[in-house]
Amino acid sequence: MKKQLWQDWTMTAIGIWLFLSPWALAIARADLFPVGVVLWNMLASGVVVALLGVLALIGKAVWEEWVEMLTGVWLLVSPWILGFGDQPAMAWNASLCGLTVIALSVWSISRRQSESHA
Repeated sequence: MKKQLWQDWTMTAIGIWLFLSPWALAIARADLFPVGVVLWNMLASGVVVALLGVLALIGKAVWEEWVEMLTGVWLLVSPWILGFGDQPAMAWNASLCGLTVIALSVWSISRRQSESHA
């Protein structure tokens, strides 16, 4: 069994946050609750990131990290591609989570590659 990294646990937590964030961020103001494509983007991205985090915890392959990195890139650019850049809470949430997912994926990939060469 491969060594579990704290990054994988953190990635799972970010996925859960992404899934719950439309409700969590809308608590302050009811008009902040995202609908349509914004909601589905957060829900789908959250499920993907959380699932891949769990797979990385139990799996032996590095491909999970690469898919997480691609999901992070998607989260980073999705406010502008999907047109919700005018919703600051959702746009910042997607972008910051995307940057964090990218950083953790790169860190995990580099760490696993250095361990496999050691």
